[in-house]
Amino acid sequence: MCATKLRHIRALSLDVTGTLIRHLDPIAETYAEALAWSAFPKKISADELKPSFKKAYFQTMSDFPCFGSAVELSSRQWWVKCVKTCLAEAGLAENDYSEKEFNRWFRRVYQHYGCPAGYVLMSDTLPFLKWATEEGYLLAVTTNTPRRTMDSVLPFMGLHQYFRCFTCSQDVGVEKP
Repeated sequence: MCATKLRHIRALSLDVTGTLIRHLDPIAETYAEALAWSAFPKKISADELKPSFKKAYFQTMSDFPCFGSAVELSSRQWWVKCVKTCLAEAGLAENDYSEKEFNRWFRRVYQHYGCPAGYVLMSDTLPFLKWATEEGYLLAVTTNTPRRTMDSVLPFMGLHQYFRCFTCSQDVGVEKP
């Protein structure tokens, strides 16, 4: 898009995952590494976890859209449901592990994705944000990413100061298109 067409635009809204940041490692690899780290009773490979996570994520999102906002689930509660479904899809029933074993593994995964260590900036993020603010654009985040990513990850990655408005589907109860 040429610069002359942008003169009339004063605000830009950006997504988070895949636009500003991306996961440092594939989710299935992170889950498998956390299972090994936590001495979980059964090892599951990243190859086994990948389709299981995808199916569990979409099933949990279908059952509890917008990370459970309509039924007032916390992010943690929603992710517990999702990853227990993931384990079940990979062949592990809840009676195959103790609550203590699950919590040790889950805490590792949940903390990983709640801090900047689980993410990396997209290569064009900072140059674009600096350019857009220097040009006077008002920047906003509109995302289906969980609230805690906006509240914790973006500030610790040095991105919060570029944005004037933050909206996520979890807060408004409707996903962006």
